[in-house]
Amino acid sequence: MSSKKNTLKSQSRDGQENVLVRERFFTLKKLILIIMLLRSSYQREIDRFCKEIIGGDYDIRQVSKSALSQARKKLNPWAFQRLNEVAVESFYEGAEINVWREMRVLAVDGSRLRLPQSEDIAKEFGKPGFGPNANSETSLATCSLLYDVLNHITIDAQIGPYTESERSLLDKHFAKIEAG
Repeated sequence: MSSKKNTLKSQSRDGQENVLVRERFFTLKKLILIIMLLRSSYQREIDRFCKEIIGGDYDIRQVSKSALSQARKKLNPWAFQRLNEVAVESFYEGAEINVWREMRVLAVDGSRLRLPQSEDIAKEFGKPGFGPNANSETSLATCSLLYDVLNHITIDAQIGPYTESERSLLDKHFAKIEAG
């Protein structure tokens, strides 16, 4: 178990040395947890997190929203992919599975996402031009979700550049599908 934990921690650093190493407020576990719980502004969520999870006081600011942004930027998205894989594996191993005619019912849906403006995002996903003269550039992505309809669980999610087709993302989902 310890080696799996170390693997998650080391691979979640996005290839950077000395990242998420020192014991700061945002340990890997706290960082992932607060990102998963985000519902409103960073500072409001940090304050709520400190109050409810850690037992802190709202009047004493334990950490700034800037610290969350900096820690989040260092986190490799692979960590969330792996956590979802573990959750799906655990669900199918331990839960009573709802089926239709002895088969799971799976659905796939794809969409386009407008992404925040940043150089890193533009490098990864591109900036296609839109508008009458194709002069309105914004970063967009294509995404796809594989969902178990009867058991209400997301099996896999894929994201790619705007130019990638939903069909190619569908092909990537097939690696996550097992018999039945």
